[in-house]
Amino acid sequence: MEEIVRRYLRVFVSGDLDELAAVVAEDVVIHGATTHVQGRGYVQQAVRQAGLTCTDLTVHELFAAADRVVVYFTQHLRHDATGAEVTISGLKMYRVAQGRIVEFWGETDLYGLMRSSAEYRRRSPSSVSGAAACGVRPMVSACGTGSSTFGVARVCVKTRAGGSLAAVTGRFRVAMRLMRGSDRQRMEDGFHLLLPHAAEHVDELIDEFRGESDDIGLRRWLLELIGEARSPEALPLLVEQLASEDESLRAWAVRGLEKLDTPPARRQLWRARANGLLG
Repeated sequence: MEEIVRRYLRVFVSGDLDELAAVVAEDVVIHGATTHVQGRGYVQQAVRQAGLTCTDLTVHELFAAADRVVVYFTQHLRHDATGAEVTISGLKMYRVAQGRIVEFWGETDLYGLMRSSAEYRRRSPSSVSGAAACGVRPMVSACGTGSSTFGVARVCVKTRAGGSLAAVTGRFRVAMRLMRGSDRQRMEDGFHLLLPHAAEHVDELIDEFRGESDDIGLRRWLLELIGEARSPEALPLLVEQLASEDESLRAWAVRGLEKLDTPPARRQLWRARANGLLG
């Protein structure tokens, strides 16, 4: 199952439409952020993207559960009109049945593609309409359909053992793997992957924070994300960190309570200042 997805991804470099037909069902269902279409023809358009040539595709993370495969990747592209090298990252989830991809979900960072394109930088934002800045049609992006920002929602799938439902949080698992790595850019990718979805993962973020004792940089990032969640569930932890010995953790706790902006949060900030915990 994982090899089927790898073969599919390699098609974006080779351009082999016969191989595409071998691994993607003719009636494949494609779910983007704002677009839901059906048919292998849409994927063929993505493979033969006008104005862009895929020179390489790097798979950073790939894991499977039941009939689903989740992939975090970076696609390396050449802008044909200018020769500029650009990249686009994405997170996709594929459903495989009878040896072919029959359905997939996900988003790709089209804004990141435009931002890194020399063509996009050359033109003013008012003269460029959406993904057309790089010759990309918004409905059909690299590796399928999608739009700006990352995203794979929590997905419930049938497990082979006992048929019970298991929550597979692809986004969170991938992001934490990246944030725990050693490559600075990938660590930041993991952080920004979670940033717009912090409220959906507040419980996991709190668990990760409490379980992390060695990596102070990771703790600071986690507390920042917890504050961005603006969740009452985070109140006890944020209050606790007002007394932290680490100045950055104290600062992120204050910011988190200010973002929460509930009467209990405001009271805790007032008490902390009154007791001299905050400058």
